[in-house]
Amino acid sequence: MKKFNEDYIGNLLDNISDSVFFLDSNGNIIYMNQIAQNLTEWSLKSAQNKYFSDVFKIKKSKTDFETYDFFTRILETKKPHICNKPSVLITQTGKEIEVMCNFIPVFDKNNEFLGSLITALDFTEKRNYEIALQNALRLNSLGQLSSGLAHDFNNVLTTILGNISLAKLDLNEASDMFGLLNEAEE
Repeated sequence: MKKFNEDYIGNLLDNISDSVFFLDSNGNIIYMNQIAQNLTEWSLKSAQNKYFSDVFKIKKSKTDFETYDFFTRILETKKPHICNKPSVLITQTGKEIEVMCNFIPVFDKNNEFLGSLITALDFTEKRNYEIALQNALRLNSLGQLSSGLAHDFNNVLTTILGNISLAKLDLNEASDMFGLLNEAEE
């Protein structure tokens, strides 16, 4: 039964769409699923037994220059932590990726701290969708504005053409003014 549970949990974690990390009570990586390996660009073999913040290097924002060890503070409190805004992960090759993380302490039935479960979601794709949506909304607004301007221009042009037609009614077709008004009408 234990082998079944291990296989079942391993299969479940490998097929989840978020990055998943299991850490021991000292904050060292015991396990990370394939999504986590792809995200960090670290293999499980390379990352195993390394301190989490050595693999999962975080900056508060893209404009920060230094990483910070947020995990030590979470490890000290041993309380769940849900990030409400994205941070920037620096991968093993130095690429920067926006991520959202959740930290869940794991305790045994005697309330002894066993380690942590951490999930990380690559926020880059969502951010790209948000930017594309904002651009589409801007283009839509621009389209409405240009449509309104064209409509207003057509209204003015129609008024001018109407006045030209009225002016031509009072003129002789052979006059110079009639010819000029005809030219303006075209």
